[in-house]
Amino acid sequence: MSGTHTSFNVVGKSVPRVDGADKVRGKAVFTDDMKLPGMVHGKIKHSTVAHGRILRIETAKAAALPGVRAVITGSECQKPFSVNNLKPTEWALAPEKVVYYGEGVAAVAAVDARTAERAVELIEE
Repeated sequence: MSGTHTSFNVVGKSVPRVDGADKVRGKAVFTDDMKLPGMVHGKIKHSTVAHGRILRIETAKAAALPGVRAVITGSECQKPFSVNNLKPTEWALAPEKVVYYGEGVAAVAAVDARTAERAVELIEE
């Protein structure tokens, strides 16, 4: 390809941001602003060690907290995945061992963010 191509409609030109006015005025609705019927809030329990085997995760107290809809651990979701699905090597939650500080080991779904946070605090490693 030789020469320059000058028939582009978008490349090299200013394009108006259709969402700009609402964002500047504070009227834009973001995902975090949405409140839908039956919506639950999720929180993750993160590993407190950089590397180690998971011997037990006690979720009974968290599951018993009023407003908690579900609690799950890595041992309950052991199907690996990958971003591009070419070579699944990642887990949503660590199933048997953690390999970095802060890796997710359990997840909670609750009626509101405060309840979900309290439930995560009740999970014992």
